[in-house]
Amino acid sequence: MAEENKKDIPQNDQVKAEEKSSATNAVVKDARVVEDGGDAAAAAGDSTQDKPGKKHYAPIWNIIAVLGILLTIAAWIVLFYNDLTAMIVVVPAFICSALGVHSRLRRWSITMLIASGVLLLVFVLFWAAIKIFLK
Repeated sequence: MAEENKKDIPQNDQVKAEEKSSATNAVVKDARVVEDGGDAAAAAGDSTQDKPGKKHYAPIWNIIAVLGILLTIAAWIVLFYNDLTAMIVVVPAFICSALGVHSRLRRWSITMLIASGVLLLVFVLFWAAIKIFLK
C-alpha cells in the first residue's frame, strides 16, 4: 500500500518527502534525549553523559537493603537463643527489606523479605496461638 503511494508521487517530490521524514525523526529523537534527563550536550551526542534509559538508584536505598539483609540474618541467628528478641529484630528487618526493593540489591532484598516474612508469620501464628491457648 505504501508503494502505491510512492508511485503516485513524482521522483522529485518523493525525495523531498523522505528528507522531511528523516528530519522529523531526528528532531523527535533529540527531543526524547532531552526529555529523558539529558541536556544539550547529550542531545548533541556527548558520550560523557549517562544513557537516558539507565536507572539511577539513591545510595540510601542500598544502605537500607544491606541493613535489611543483616537484620534478617541476625533475627534467624537470635531465634536459636531467644524468641522474643528475634521477634523484635525481625520487624525492622521486614520493613528494611521491603524498602530495599528500590535498591540495586533488589534480588537480595526480595529474598530477605521472604525470609523475614516467614519468620514474622511463624511468630505471629504460633507464638500468639500458644500464648492464647495455653492461658
